[in-house]
Amino acid sequence: MAIELYMMIPVFWGISYVIGSMPFSYVLARLKGVNLLEVGTRNPGGMNAWRSVHPLVGIAGGLGDVLKATAAVTIVITIAKTFDLDPRMKDLLVAGSAISVVIGHQKSLILRLLEGKWVGGKGFGCYAGVIIAFSWISFIILFIVLMGLLQIPKKIFKLKTNLFANVIVAGTSLPTIWFMTRETLPVVILMLLIILLFWADRTSLVNGFKQVVSPFLERTAETYYIEDMDQPQLADKTDDSSGQQKEKEIIILNLDDLLEIIDIATKTLAEWKSHVNMINVFPVPDGDTGTNLAETLKKIQKHVSTLKQRLARQPPREPCQELRKGIIRAGRGNSGLIFTQWLEGVLSACCFGEATQCHIKISRETIAVALQE
Repeated sequence: MAIELYMMIPVFWGISYVIGSMPFSYVLARLKGVNLLEVGTRNPGGMNAWRSVHPLVGIAGGLGDVLKATAAVTIVITIAKTFDLDPRMKDLLVAGSAISVVIGHQKSLILRLLEGKWVGGKGFGCYAGVIIAFSWISFIILFIVLMGLLQIPKKIFKLKTNLFANVIVAGTSLPTIWFMTRETLPVVILMLLIILLFWADRTSLVNGFKQVVSPFLERTAETYYIEDMDQPQLADKTDDSSGQQKEKEIIILNLDDLLEIIDIATKTLAEWKSHVNMINVFPVPDGDTGTNLAETLKKIQKHVSTLKQRLARQPPREPCQELRKGIIRAGRGNSGLIFTQWLEGVLSACCFGEATQCHIKISRETIAVALQE
């Protein structure tokens, strides 16, 4: 009998994985006509459903994620107790099932079949569900701690990042689960799950770490910079009518320079377009800000290139006006229109030209006028 159950352990792991693959938030959002993989953060979890669909959808989806993990782990614990398994077999069965349910949530088989890609949530709901399976009191303690920390005013504690949340979850859940169960297995399982959570959320964790460390690095760099400077680097100076010196800070750009700047901006935005789309959750979570800006820059790029060729062949009477009109017409979407209006306002104060010339004068005075425009 023990040998047969031993052979069944991978089957129970597979069942736990399938249970973890159930994307409750994704399904509930679909019922509302929203695909969570196309809006907000593109995450099929409860938090994205909260922000992109409705808070109740997010709560229901998150609750489903918690309960599926609780059910999967509770089932295998009950089986282990019912058949009085060897301690090592029990530990193997329970640990594997807990890890499988979280992996199933992070790399959902169901979403792979529905959407054609291995995607999933980060796994915090499943982590909470595993804690409940071992000790619901530990979960209540963790929940109270997290809710209390969320009430801390930002003026007192500004670092509300995923790094902070992960550290608090780990620091609270591990000792409380040990205190409530007095068993090593739940602690080891939670430690393994924390590694999975940290890996799934590694980008946010790195950003959170940078947020903590960067102020210290900036102060250190500034100190070394000041100490190493032999003398201040001054801009070129010219005498004005009063005999006083004033800094000469004027940059003149032609269309070639402008086109080069736009080329760099277009390539950079093309690389980061998906990231910009991910933060587009307000006022409408349609996730197209990066796409619209990228298309806008491409149209501006084409317009400037065309105008440059026209200036060489048959120049328009007012090249700067032609430049600004084309830029305004290049706007796509709200973000594109806002950007083109801003750029047109800057050029209205900085652009000057005649016949076959079109130049952009950048100085403190022209920028001040452009901002007023």
